[in-house]
Amino acid sequence: MDSPSRGSLRIYVILVLLLAAGFAATSVAGFFSSRQSIRDQIVLQELPLTADTIYSEIQKDLIRPVFVSSMMATDTFLRDWVIQGEKDPTQIAQYLRDVQTRFGAVTAFFVSDLTHRYYYPDGVLKTVRIDEPRDIWFWRVRDMRTPYETNVDFDMAHGDDLTIFINYRVFDFHGKFLGAAGIGLTVAMVKDFVRRYEARYNRRVFFVDPHGKVTLSADKDRPAGTDLAASGALPWARAQAATAQSVVSLDYFQGNVHYWSSVRYLPELKWFLVVEKDEGPSLEGIQTLLWLNLGLSVGVALVVVIVFWFTTGGYQRRLERLAWTDPLTGLANRQALQARLESVVKLARTTGEPLVLGMVDADHFKAINDTYGHAAGDETLRNLAVLLKSGIRDGDVAGRWGGEEFLVLLRRCSLSDGEGRFRTLLQRVDDGPWERPETSVTISAGVASFEPGDTVEGWIGRADAALYRAKETGRHRVEIRGEPQ
Repeated sequence: MDSPSRGSLRIYVILVLLLAAGFAATSVAGFFSSRQSIRDQIVLQELPLTADTIYSEIQKDLIRPVFVSSMMATDTFLRDWVIQGEKDPTQIAQYLRDVQTRFGAVTAFFVSDLTHRYYYPDGVLKTVRIDEPRDIWFWRVRDMRTPYETNVDFDMAHGDDLTIFINYRVFDFHGKFLGAAGIGLTVAMVKDFVRRYEARYNRRVFFVDPHGKVTLSADKDRPAGTDLAASGALPWARAQAATAQSVVSLDYFQGNVHYWSSVRYLPELKWFLVVEKDEGPSLEGIQTLLWLNLGLSVGVALVVVIVFWFTTGGYQRRLERLAWTDPLTGLANRQALQARLESVVKLARTTGEPLVLGMVDADHFKAINDTYGHAAGDETLRNLAVLLKSGIRDGDVAGRWGGEEFLVLLRRCSLSDGEGRFRTLLQRVDDGPWERPETSVTISAGVASFEPGDTVEGWIGRADAALYRAKETGRHRVEIRGEPQ
């Protein structure tokens, strides 16, 4: 395939860019539309539905201990036993063992306000003291206004395992404070619940207290104690608007990851439930599709241009060749020679490059036409053109000036060297492989060097005058400059 001209190449490049841009714009628009649809699905459907489902499971796994503790706080046996003076510790121990076994708790406990004894399923664990930092929770519970609290603390009865306690206030039948009762779940157990939620729903799940601190999490990137309000990682001020009946949807960036969050308040635990999803995996499919579409866009654009190239480019290139090429010999035509000479002369005026121009004419060409016909004459010109072209270097130019006249431009060549090369060319024509003797021919040449102040017309005129002299002095010879000797 021929090389395109600079103008046609520019057209093809613009066409590729326009087509690719059009296809790409359609693909990108489709990507953004799909992305928004996926985000709407996450915010309006997936996260709220997952939060509702997890809330239902929390009621079974985490909120159930609240109800158990509430039941203990109003249990007639427990209150009667305390009112009667806590006479037999084995009775309360058996009661606590029954609660622990029946409800699958890690521990069950009662702390008396009268004796300050801490009862657990194995008996009396210790006596709580107001000056003991680990016991301060009891006096906090005694003075609080709410019926219970959820507290994460170390369980002395089980090797100081980190445990979630439900501390429920116990009153007698007249409203007198008797103590605190409840059950506990280890944090490890609750984290297992959370991991189960995360694995089942492919979401990040954690709990936050009203002050914005993470109270429970199975995620190493969001450990317990993380202060969301201070870090600004999640817009906690907006999250606090969530209630048990109203879910708040939030989005934020952590590093380069875009998270969508659904926040719901759990009044039983006095915590906020946060369910999060990284939108990245949901967008991977349409991102891959976007790159595929962009690649296809470029491919389709190239295919269209290639088809256009073969259907219209060939015709254009034929027109260009007709405009600049002699159809009989395949050499440059007069128009192309004129343009080339003007370009070379303009450069030579700046660089001083030596140039030589030769005007070549086929001797007695009319006789071939008259004797053997124009077909034989055409064959002679074609063969002569082949010999001329094979006798020049890269950068030199050979073309048909008109009729049986040819121009040969030699670059970086002095007049004496040019004369020698044209004499060699004359000999090549004499010895050239002529297929039929009747189409063989000799040549005459007029040679002129480019001189300062020359115009293209003047230069050609001097070469033509030299050719005329060669013709006048017997043909089959080379004359230089065209000046009288």
